[in-house]
Amino acid sequence: MNAFLVLAAATTSSFISAQDTTYTVIEVKRTAHFAGKLGHRVQEALVIESGTKRYEVRVVGAYHTLHMGSKRLKQGDKVRIGGRSNPLDGRIQREDIRAF
Repeated sequence: MNAFLVLAAATTSSFISAQDTTYTVIEVKRTAHFAGKLGHRVQEALVIESGTKRYEVRVVGAYHTLHMGSKRLKQGDKVRIGGRSNPLDGRIQREDIRAF
């Protein structure tokens, strides 16, 4: 029982610290394909940095340019990764990215 509590506490603390970290967007790689009236269907991969650590992550969930407008990420933006996404996994959900 105690081993389970220690494991749960260790997992939760590493998860919380990953969410509290602020990342800087170093590079945005976009792949776009024409999608008719919706504009272009865009998939993104980001290179983000926190301190001296860099991560290349694929953003899960493509978007259409008709709906996204000017909310696209750009180089130099500061972001936080929330929810269940973790940059160490190499994939993050679009809805878990918080730009500020």
